[in-house]
Amino acid sequence: MERLLPAHFLQTYHFCPRKLYLEENYRMRPPRTKGDLKRAILDEALKYTNRAEPGVVKSINAPTTEHRVADKYYDSNRRSLQEAIINNKEALAKEGMSIIDTHKQLWYDLRHATKARVRSTYEFMAKNRVYGNELWWQLIPKITFNLKLSSEKYGVEMTIYRVDNYPHSAVPHLITRQDPPERGVWQNHRTELALAMLLLAEQGLIVQEGVVDYANGTTERRLEMTADLHDHAQELVRRIRETLKSKDPPPRVDNPRKCDRCPHKEQCYDDQYMQAKKHEHTGQVTF
Repeated sequence: MERLLPAHFLQTYHFCPRKLYLEENYRMRPPRTKGDLKRAILDEALKYTNRAEPGVVKSINAPTTEHRVADKYYDSNRRSLQEAIINNKEALAKEGMSIIDTHKQLWYDLRHATKARVRSTYEFMAKNRVYGNELWWQLIPKITFNLKLSSEKYGVEMTIYRVDNYPHSAVPHLITRQDPPERGVWQNHRTELALAMLLLAEQGLIVQEGVVDYANGTTERRLEMTADLHDHAQELVRRIRETLKSKDPPPRVDNPRKCDRCPHKEQCYDDQYMQAKKHEHTGQVTF
């Protein structure tokens, strides 16, 4: 059985197919950065907030203000972040990173994610006048962060940043620090969001659209699922798999803006080094 492609391959492939090939087939992966560690801690904290949310919502047992609802979420999610940081304190110490500074930096991102839940819960409570256990069981939508899904049918696995769950449907969200294009969404986000919609639909849900939250959620762009988008996403997965199965790496993109940002620039343009890498890894392609 073919190995499932992680969804982050899509981002790398859009940036440069050769970079993806070098990292996966020649094992030229850049070392883990402090940013990678912070993202891993934030992902862990978001997972803990999923676990804690039922208790937060059930504790709202009487009419209250949106500010007080926010306080309940923020208190709970601070504890989730603290737990994730403590679990990674050895890794932080190894990188020379302060626990206090890391908490301050990550709380900004976690607080922003929390606002969606605060708004959803408060508006549903105020409109329907339900509280406590009844509020939790009736709450629509329920928001899940970092939902992990995989599909043998589509040959991919991915973690969807946010999913708004309705009784028989769902809306996936991606989030990025990038600014949006003038219209629509960037091509790499279009493909990734399409796959998120396909994987959710495979769970038996109705998925008609997805959302990209640009500039850390300050600008929202919606994307409707269409037959063309479905076919495009599958075709891209096929092309990525063919690229990784090839005996030779793709040609260089020769794009100065991209190449200057790439950690492999020096080795990529060293033909002797590339030949040595090809010989070293002949027959070891796993896709």
